[in-house]
Amino acid sequence: MPDKKITQQTEHITAILGTDLLPMVGNTATTPTNYKVQVKNFLSQLAIDLPATTFAAVGVTASVTANANAAIQAAGSFNMLANSSAQVNALDRFGVIVTNKIQNGNTTILGQIAAAHFVLDTCNANTVASNTYGLFLEHQTDNTYAAARRVQPQAYIGITEDAGSNVAAKTKYLMDVGALGKSVSQDLANTNVSVIFSVTSDRPATHMLKLRVDGQDVWLLASNTGPA
Repeated sequence: MPDKKITQQTEHITAILGTDLLPMVGNTATTPTNYKVQVKNFLSQLAIDLPATTFAAVGVTASVTANANAAIQAAGSFNMLANSSAQVNALDRFGVIVTNKIQNGNTTILGQIAAAHFVLDTCNANTVASNTYGLFLEHQTDNTYAAARRVQPQAYIGITEDAGSNVAAKTKYLMDVGALGKSVSQDLANTNVSVIFSVTSDRPATHMLKLRVDGQDVWLLASNTGPA
């Protein structure tokens, strides 16, 4: 290949394959050396040392310059695609795996710790109130490949717990509603239909939400009679 500046190279505009190559410089702390690296190895073997300051290993900022009525916009998109005409057995398959692991006990967390932190800030935008969610989960069927779902999904959310040998360290609550001292209710002493949580008098249960706890079916009873 003739010597060219990177800006003089032909732009690659088709799908990038895992076996495509990227130029890189390694051993920068000792003896800088030119290397090639496959895209799949570059993406799957990133090891970034975080400084003791506020820092993200990967940061993506998608600046929206124009809003189109029919556009679906996202800062990131992850897609796991499996296509096989033959029977294939797979152990686990996840679209995304997020892990926050402390490997020893020499760390004291002074703030919050979580596997993932999602923030929705609609500011003063005129969002559709009935379609605004902090997190949206969807089971769906791609009608391009299948006319109907083959089996029934087990649940929208699966929760496991493992405290090791310390049974007393089991997770205390399923949810902490009103965490960090940020109350979700404006009226804790009376019924209030406009808030997440309010104190209600006994009322007959008219609906049941089916859950499974430790492999056993249970039902969360609810009433369709709202507060006065």
